[in-house]
Amino acid sequence: MRFFLVTAAFAFLVSCAGYPSMALAQATQFRGHAEIEKILSHRLAPADKPLTLLPYVGNQYGLLNLLGSWAQSGGVSVFSNGLPNAVNMLIWYSSLHGIAKDLGAKCTQSNGLAINAEFAKTLQTICAWPADSAKSESTMLAFWLGIMDYSAPEEEFQAWRAFFLNSSYQNKSAGETVSAMSLSILMSPFLLLQN
Repeated sequence: MRFFLVTAAFAFLVSCAGYPSMALAQATQFRGHAEIEKILSHRLAPADKPLTLLPYVGNQYGLLNLLGSWAQSGGVSVFSNGLPNAVNMLIWYSSLHGIAKDLGAKCTQSNGLAINAEFAKTLQTICAWPADSAKSESTMLAFWLGIMDYSAPEEEFQAWRAFFLNSSYQNKSAGETVSAMSLSILMSPFLLLQN
């Protein structure tokens, strides 16, 4: 009998321990493709040409919905595919890598991804990389804020800046570095995950 009580108590504690982790998992869902599109459009794109993730997922709406989407179910709005998993992480990476690559390409060509005038000025300044002017704290902060805004603590910016100033990117081409900088910001949990 004692073995049964100990086993039952252990099972109860294990099941109770699962509740906080389930609550944490619920709190760490992706924002979803529609919200990320809205955020990135507001920060990067001209008002008349909003940014859309669809071309970056191969024009497949089904894949887009795997990034987290709202749907009606019995008159109730339900958010699905928001929990990070191997499939949606790969799709997020692939999609955001495409955007980051297009931002890096803007350093050498004017066509491609449409960006707003304010971000274009910031991008032009950081595209002087590896010049000292592009490595200044004010230039890198403007670029960081242009994509991240104030969604992350200052320590995240400082770690990001230190990495690019002290890694192999410190002397790489502007296009390659801006692409890597952009991707590292775009893949940040502070940007992609719900608060």
